[in-house]
Amino acid sequence: LQGGGVAGGLGLDNEFFESILVPQILLDGFMGVKATPGGLVVAPDLPPSWPELHIGRIAWRASILAITASANRVTVAVVGP
Repeated sequence: LQGGGVAGGLGLDNEFFESILVPQILLDGFMGVKATPGGLVVAPDLPPSWPELHIGRIAWRASILAITASANRVTVAVVGP
């Protein structure tokens, strides 16, 4: 029950303590970023009303990346070690 007393009717007791779950939908869901043994795959699936999505400070291997995706273009920049 995560310290919240009586469980709720939907099976949800309290908000989750995992603070990364909500922002993770931007990286995994909308940006479509997947780390594979061979490299990084970026397959964006943006809502039609979004012209682009930019996510910075992505730690991958020994680099910090910034990725920008639009309907017809993906840009990946190394911004730090």
